[in-house]
Order: sequence, then C-alpha cells, then structure tokens
Amino acid sequence: MSALIGVMAEATDLVYSLFPALKPDPAERQVASASIVKVDRGVALGEYTSRIERERPADLDACLPGDVYYIRQSLEGFKSRSTRIEFYTYRVGRGRLQRAFPTVSGVDPRLEVRPSRTTDLSIVQAWVQWPYRSGRFFIRFEIYREKGLLSLVDSKPFVISQRKYGRFFQECNGGDPPRGA
Repeated sequence: MSALIGVMAEATDLVYSLFPALKPDPAERQVASASIVKVDRGVALGEYTSRIERERPADLDACLPGDVYYIRQSLEGFKSRSTRIEFYTYRVGRGRLQRAFPTVSGVDPRLEVRPSRTTDLSIVQAWVQWPYRSGRFFIRFEIYREKGLLSLVDSKPFVISQRKYGRFFQECNGGDPPRGA
C-alpha cells in the first residue's frame, strides 16, 4: 500500500513538473495591487464596445461619452480565485457621486478577473461614463475578493461640464440631444 502511495506521489510530481499550471496555489501569501497605466479620454460607448468586440449598444446609447482606463492589476496567491474590480465616480471635495446611472456612479458593471497563475499581472480595460454634471471628478477603482477589499487606486482629477458632455454627444450622434443622466 505504501508503495502505491509513493508511486502516486511521484506521478503527481511528474505531472506538476510537466504542467506547472495544474499545480494548486498554496495561497500562503495573498497580495493585490492596482495602478492606472493609461487613460483614453473622450471615447463613445459604441467605439469602446467595438474595441473589445462586444455587441454595440442601441441608438443613442452608442454616443454616451466616457473615458477608457487601463488598470494594471497585480495578484499573488489568487490562482483560480476570481477577483472583481468595481469603480465609483467621486466629485472632488464632495464625496461619491449619488443618483446617477450605474455606469457613472459605480458598481455596475463589475469587471471579473480569474488569474490562471499563482502570480498574475494583467491590464484590464474599464469604460467609465462621464457624469452629466459640471465639476471636478475622479474615479476610484477597487479590487475585491468576495467581500474583502484588496486594493484601490484613484484616477487623476478631471473636469467635465454639461456643455462639454452635450457637445460630445451631439457631434457623435449628428445633432440629437443627450438623454438626461
């Protein structure tokens, strides 16, 4: 019996040496960090969905203005364990933006990430709609594993006005006014 166990242990070691991705993550240490590596300003939702090869939104929604953030996520000890990135829009000096579309104020959509290696570095794209309000804003990206906050990163502040929002929307849509946000 002990010979059989020894052969099985050697076979398992051989499989893991040939296919290291199959080896379970020991999860001895779990570390997460995030940074914003690039921002594409003024990207219509329709253009963004074309970039990531998703279904284009219908009608006026395709012209909703926003920015695309490229978030570098570094994870260690999360192999085969999903994490998610949530984002929220904050008005500088006033706190989190309330009573706005979820694509502006946060939580929806959540970006799910499932690392395939013990140490994983990935860049995730996130389109965030501009608020249809005037002021200085920043975006906070938070990385979660289940209910635990692992890391967060804030964008640099930016200025938006209803006039700028409306002008962007009208240029994209050929003159039709934006929906209320």
